[in-house]
Amino acid sequence: MNKSSGLAIGLGSVAIDIIGKVDALPKEDGFCMVTEQQALDGGSCANVMTQIARLGAPSALVARIGDDDSGRKIRKGLEHYNINTAWLMTKQGGTSLTTHIFVDPIGAKTIALYMGDSLMTVSLNDLDLSFLDHCKVLYTDLFPPHTAVAVAKAAKARDIPVVFNMQVGWPLMEAFGANRSLIGEMLEYSAVFAPCRSAAFDLAGTDEPNECIRKLRADFNYQGIIILTLGTEGSLIEHDGRLVKIPAYQVDAVDTTGAGDSYIGAFLYAYYFAGFDPETAGRFSAAAAALTCMRVGARSTPSLEEVNSFNKWR
Repeated sequence: MNKSSGLAIGLGSVAIDIIGKVDALPKEDGFCMVTEQQALDGGSCANVMTQIARLGAPSALVARIGDDDSGRKIRKGLEHYNINTAWLMTKQGGTSLTTHIFVDPIGAKTIALYMGDSLMTVSLNDLDLSFLDHCKVLYTDLFPPHTAVAVAKAAKARDIPVVFNMQVGWPLMEAFGANRSLIGEMLEYSAVFAPCRSAAFDLAGTDEPNECIRKLRADFNYQGIIILTLGTEGSLIEHDGRLVKIPAYQVDAVDTTGAGDSYIGAFLYAYYFAGFDPETAGRFSAAAAALTCMRVGARSTPSLEEVNSFNKWR
């Protein structure tokens, strides 16, 4: 396949999200009342691929699920969103990733992960890297870490751009087997680095956004695009020596789950498929994230028509 018309391929997390609406997020030793609960498709990497597909570009997922009920729902959900599952593996007798998400009345959330025994077992030996022949851009959230780095290395050797999105905090990434050396290697292969606020601040050792970006570049000698998402404070995009502030568009939020995934999925679409410059891609992405917050569930991502109708980003 010609890479100009190839796939956005994601290597990383896919899950079932059990979302409970609560009267208030529980504090330590505290209680909350769940007023409504539902099981929806989720997983950061799969959410990103869904946003890309919703915007009209072809996407695929490389991951492993269990053959449990959650795994069957996951596969059905991916197919529903027209995500290519040719490289989705199933572990016999395995348990799929499940996330438990509690959302308060203003859309703030707490997330607990039940990892299962399937997702993190993907090794380089399990993969036929010929899927890179179909790849226009490779995306990963570093699940599992060592395998993701190895695939990113292979992608860069084929001149395929790699987008690395670290969407969980540093202590959790360390628990999954990552370390600063591995992050440094991953950044050698990455054209775009898009950490969430907590992960970036932990890595850089500072909670001042501009200083955080400066430290990330200096500490890792990173030369690519940096996207730092800051929730309601918007996002920062630094590229080619230029730092751009992208606003967070105000909407009536009901659930912020998946907003960061929607942002980076929309950025991949806008930058690699639509040919937007980074700043325009950032505004487009902020619009997609805002629209995602107006509905429940991480896959409540907007279509291209919906984003284009959201005039605030233009």
